[in-house]
Amino acid sequence: MHPPIEAYGLRIERGGEVLVLSGDTARCDELVALGRGADLLVVDACASPSGPYGRSFLDRLHGFHADGRDAGGVAAAVGAGRLVLTHLLPGSDPGRLVSDAAWACDGEVRVGEDLVSYAV
Repeated sequence: MHPPIEAYGLRIERGGEVLVLSGDTARCDELVALGRGADLLVVDACASPSGPYGRSFLDRLHGFHADGRDAGGVAAAVGAGRLVLTHLLPGSDPGRLVSDAAWACDGEVRVGEDLVSYAV
C-alpha cells in the first residue's frame, strides 16, 4: 500500500532458502503473507522518527511506509531469521532503527548499505 501508486514486493525461493524484499509499504497483511518463512527479509523503514523531521511529516509517511518497529513486527510475524532495513531517510539514526526493530523481533537486524550483498 503506497497511495496513490501500487507497491510490489518480491519473494525468491531457491534451494530451500527464501529472500523477501518489500516495496515501499507500511506493515500490511499482504507483506506478512509474502514474508512467511523468509530467511532474509528486506523491509522499508522510511517512517522512522530518528531523523530531523517533524511529527506531521512522519505521520503522513507512516501511512504508506514502515518504521523500525513495524519492520521488526513483520519479521517476528513471519519468523524471519534476519532483517535488513532499507529506504532510510537522510539523517536517520541507524542505531535507533536497529534498536526499534530488534525490540519487536528476535532475529538479526541490520541496516542495508549500498553495494553490500547478503547471503541467504
